[in-house]
Amino acid sequence: MQPQTLATSPTPSASKRPHILIVDDNADAADTLGTYLQLSGYEVTIATDPYAALNLARELRPQVCVLDIGLPGMNGNVLAENLRRLPDTSGAVLIALTGYGQAYDKQRSLGAGFDHYFVKPVNPGSIKDLIDRMP
Repeated sequence: MQPQTLATSPTPSASKRPHILIVDDNADAADTLGTYLQLSGYEVTIATDPYAALNLARELRPQVCVLDIGLPGMNGNVLAENLRRLPDTSGAVLIALTGYGQAYDKQRSLGAGFDHYFVKPVNPGSIKDLIDRMP
């Protein structure tokens, strides 16, 4: 599946909002969250493959990355570590969105570089509220 970008029309308030990269191998879940955030005024790019996500991150320099942990080929923790090593995403806000809810899982993800950790199912409004509060 090709990555897709859900773009908003530029408005003064939307142009200052961060670009969001969503990475989830469940295309329906990624599309649902992406559409919600796009309708909230954010520019959103979706990838279902972690390797494609790394290339997109180099190209688009997103300020926020919402990553599933259980990705095939490269899990979200490894993807987060790689994003932290890239100059253009080293300071991005990384949000884990995962089905893994044990304390160990959360500690492992935070150690990999995530700033926030949400366990599925999550209300998309919770993620939007977090992003809305970013400076």
